[in-house]
Amino acid sequence: MEVKAELLKPYLKEERDAFIIQYNDGFNYKIVETDEALQALGLTTEEEIALREEEFNRQFFLTSLGYVRRKVNMKDGTKKDFLSDMLLQIKAGMEAGRTVGLKVYKQPDFTHEMTDEYIISLQEVKAATPQFIAECLDQSALDFYGEVPTGE
Repeated sequence: MEVKAELLKPYLKEERDAFIIQYNDGFNYKIVETDEALQALGLTTEEEIALREEEFNRQFFLTSLGYVRRKVNMKDGTKKDFLSDMLLQIKAGMEAGRTVGLKVYKQPDFTHEMTDEYIISLQEVKAATPQFIAECLDQSALDFYGEVPTGE
């Protein structure tokens, strides 16, 4: 963490309160008091990038078609788990000879803030493939077992 702002001592109670409101409530910085000042501490750029990437990788998994969102938003506003709620329907559609379109995502630039608008801008529609189905099954096994079983 690094110092994002400082209020040097001595300061008035009103100045202290305004500093806390601005930097803790406004920016979610951690407020610490030293012998010399009140400080607002925030993440360094590298820490922010690492946290964004970590959070993205919790919400998405990588396939040959692109990244897939683990929790998908349905038209009616409900959320479904992609692997447990959608994968078998996609596989069945493919087996019935249908082209099944999927929303997948390009890898983000983690220096950008991960807003909904930015994530949506990375969206692409691609057709499901047998390789994609196999990768999703492997991801399910990885999530469950911690590894992909080899069948031996």
